[in-house]
Amino acid sequence: MLFLCSILAFAQIIGDVTAKGGAISALSSTLIVPTAPVLFLNGVAATGSVSLQTGTLASGSINIGGTFGAGGTCIVNVNGSTVFSGTTSDAQWTRVTLANGTHYYTLAIPTITDPISKQTGLVVLQTENVGKTATFPSGTPVFAMDVNLN
Repeated sequence: MLFLCSILAFAQIIGDVTAKGGAISALSSTLIVPTAPVLFLNGVAATGSVSLQTGTLASGSINIGGTFGAGGTCIVNVNGSTVFSGTTSDAQWTRVTLANGTHYYTLAIPTITDPISKQTGLVVLQTENVGKTATFPSGTPVFAMDVNLN
């Protein structure tokens, strides 16, 4: 058991994980990013992926923005190791409309927590511009995702 705890502690990282690519989709009343490729760890080129799923939509809508409840998941793999696996707090989903009538979406999760190590962090995601569509297009590309681990 001590050996396993030592391995888990060793795999933890502190800092910024930057991902870009992959797609965000609406699945029932949740949002899911099956895999977004990692580009950087603390500004240094890295490989890996971030997988994310929100809790259930608590208010608002996926099309215009709303709040998702706690209980989603966030898994971060960097350079061949799982460095974070935890749950999400409430999340805010926002549609941002630009002057030309097109829009993109942002997802802000103020707290993610690994239940075993108690490590915390936050997630901020922005989609690509989705044009003037009135509904959120499932499978929208992820423009950028930042996972900050404390």
